[in-house]
Amino acid sequence: MALAGIAAGPVNPLLTAVQFSRIPSELRGRVSGAIMAAVVAAVPVGIFGAGLLVAMTSLTTALLVIAAGYFLVSLYPALHPAWRAAIP
Repeated sequence: MALAGIAAGPVNPLLTAVQFSRIPSELRGRVSGAIMAAVVAAVPVGIFGAGLLVAMTSLTTALLVIAAGYFLVSLYPALHPAWRAAIP
């Protein structure tokens, strides 16, 4: 878990840099607000889903499923050409 936290540390500054380079200045406030609203709304949904997963399986299985999902989501930008084109 600590390794995942350390590895995920550079993600926010990179995403912010891409946002500032790709979003027009007059839309930045709205886009940032929409992103923050989605993030804040997703937290309880994720907690609820994790709780259901632990209740339906075991803690070990739930952690493995979540880790596999995290890995696949993290791998997507490296494989999708639109993400590679987003970096100036």
